[in-house]
Amino acid sequence: DDDRKIFEACEEIFLPKGRMPNITDIRLHLKIELAETAEVYDAELCAKEVVRRALSVKLNTDIGPIIDVIPDDPYKARDMLSELVQGTNWSIGNIVRTSQPSAIEEIKKRYVEAKARDGGLLGYSSPWPSRDKRSLGLQPGEVTVLLAKRKTGKSWLLLKWAEHIWTAKLPNGEPELKAGENMLIISMEMPVWQVMRRLFAIRNKLDYEKFRAGKLNPDDELRFYQWCEEMKTPDPTRSELIFAGSDTVRTVADVMGLVAQYRPKVVFIDSFYILSRPDKRMQLWERMLANISDIKLDIAVAFGVPVIATTQLSGQVKRGDLDAEADAVAYAKAIGDYADSIAGLV
Repeated sequence: DDDRKIFEACEEIFLPKGRMPNITDIRLHLKIELAETAEVYDAELCAKEVVRRALSVKLNTDIGPIIDVIPDDPYKARDMLSELVQGTNWSIGNIVRTSQPSAIEEIKKRYVEAKARDGGLLGYSSPWPSRDKRSLGLQPGEVTVLLAKRKTGKSWLLLKWAEHIWTAKLPNGEPELKAGENMLIISMEMPVWQVMRRLFAIRNKLDYEKFRAGKLNPDDELRFYQWCEEMKTPDPTRSELIFAGSDTVRTVADVMGLVAQYRPKVVFIDSFYILSRPDKRMQLWERMLANISDIKLDIAVAFGVPVIATTQLSGQVKRGDLDAEADAVAYAKAIGDYADSIAGLV
């Protein structure tokens, strides 16, 4: 009927334009006469309902073909499902006014949260109080890049940061990462078991060279074994870390799929410059800039999650060089155009 035609027009024609139709639009486009009304509708609530309806229609339409593929090719069905999740990860922004009560309450809420945290942090802390003092913590939608020359410890630093949040306590004694919450760690350079081994060494304060060689002293070895048994025991009050490597993740879209699936509180991406692009002809610097742009917009902003990513200076900068060449400086400047902050290792 007429009401359905109007609703479909909202979904297919006016929503993509970023607005709701007015009565004149409906009269001219749909040839439907509506009486003028004195009622005032909340445009934000109406828009959210349109998006909700559009999402429902999209999922109902696309789930059927995926179900049909599952018996013959479950791997293809999984890829189709991942594309559906990514394709419907719509970022619904808000346009607010200074007189809007919900906007004012949001600012008050953030102030109260900052007041309740030691040092006024608005997000997750780091192992370094001096950095937290400037950044106020890792906040939703922000991207932090760890930048350094090759073989200077970027991966260790990233894992230490993840381990810190995993075990950190708030001033009131509650854990920063709550029960049932998780963080996602993606490494493009190392297999998952190697990443986990490094993090286990950090968590248990083990000499990594001895740990890797299987030569821990008896006390450290016993402590490590006991911790392994503790971790294998189910505990509903514990948060967890989720790991993925380049055997699972190849593109930023793959990262999006994992973020949509697990809904982590923080995302860590080691060596994001390795993530590939659909256009294989892109040069390294083009791929890197495209990746950091997508990480910012499609992951950090779209999912409202802080992201910590590492990359290295250009290959021409050797480990022993104290002065970075011009191309390396250009890399850092270009990354800084998209990242909210850069931490450099010297």
